Amino acid sequence: MAAREMASSTVGVGREYITCDGPNCNEVNPPKRCSKCKCTYYCSVQCQKAHWKHEHKADCRDIDWMREQQVANLRGDGGGNGEEEGGAADVSAVSSGADAEANTCCYICLEDTIKDPFAIPGCGHVCCFSCLQRWQGFVKNGRRTATRAGSTDATASSVTCPACRAVAPDIEQTILEKARLHAARANRHGLGEGERQQYRELAMAELEKVTGSNDASLQFHALFSKAGILLLLNRPHDASAVLEELIGLHESGTQTADRIERMLDRAKELEDSGQEEEAERIVEEAGMLAGKCKRLDNHGFDAYERLARAKEMMEDWEGAKGVYIERMLKKMTDPTVGTPPQQRMMWMGLSRCMYHLGEYDKAINAGTAAIEMNRHFPQVHKYVALSQRASGDLEAARRTMARAVNYETPWDDENKLKVLEL
Repeated sequence: MAAREMASSTVGVGREYITCDGPNCNEVNPPKRCSKCKCTYYCSVQCQKAHWKHEHKADCRDIDWMREQQVANLRGDGGGNGEEEGGAADVSAVSSGADAEANTCCYICLEDTIKDPFAIPGCGHVCCFSCLQRWQGFVKNGRRTATRAGSTDATASSVTCPACRAVAPDIEQTILEKARLHAARANRHGLGEGERQQYRELAMAELEKVTGSNDASLQFHALFSKAGILLLLNRPHDASAVLEELIGLHESGTQTADRIERMLDRAKELEDSGQEEEAERIVEEAGMLAGKCKRLDNHGFDAYERLARAKEMMEDWEGAKGVYIERMLKKMTDPTVGTPPQQRMMWMGLSRCMYHLGEYDKAINAGTAAIEMNRHFPQVHKYVALSQRASGDLEAARRTMARAVNYETPWDDENKLKVLEL
């Protein structure tokens, strides 16, 4: 039976385990379902109208649109026939000087032999990749300096061609995008192992170009992207090492930021007591430290989640559990730490780890927290049900999976089949 037919055949299955989504209504076995998104259930038209008015209108998405988005995401090209190949060609052209203006020397170092030629889109001028990388780093540093000084003249520090000053793309960002494209292609269905290995090598070769960047912001981005690509390539040990390096830099930057804050507090005290010269010296020293201080966004939550995932891939369940609890959960006392999707991913990961470690009650509690945040996310019910079954409560496991059949990704037939199999 086709996936769509199998999914369609489940309409009504397990509804005796779910309740009406209407405001303040807990009626069991609701017969009606939203025809647009197929994610919410109602006992009556009145409850459906009330829920639409108070909440559901802002969240409802057409199921056919959701399927189109899923296909586009899986294709990795934003949708449309042939766009993946077109996009790849555009990116490849950026790193090849074959069709560019035939300049015989690098416009930056002026050497006759152009090393690793990089053609700038638009104008076609070709430079050594390393020269252009340093040039753009110099320009971006100038832009940051101008921003700190309060300048609003963006054109003065735009990333441009060193020959004609035409606006140019950020080559390091372009290289990262190209590396991700190669990694995604390595995971496509229907490829032979030789082709997969070729794409893996291409992805890693592109990454090596930017990993040693002098731009601190780009270095963080490159290390984070490299770890993600290594996970895509099923190399969790290597990804873990990269993430530990990245997290070490982040935590060092956090310590430096705390030191700067203490220095500025001290400078304020000195200034208030009339010791202005010493206060200025401390402020100047703090400014020098600030230029070297770099931290990950959102308290490093994304990097910690990726590190935990690498440990899970290595079946280091205790290590992954430690990351989820010590480096993520304990930081969530600060309301600015972790977006709701990131927190849900943490609870799901913690549920998986607890299940594999035989801590079933904790796995159920963690998984239930994830379900409460988003009951429609793929596989969000899985480890709750498995833990209920493992602890001997088969009826609770059936109830959880009946809810999964009704709630999880109604637009994703492949996930619905996985849910039905479980």
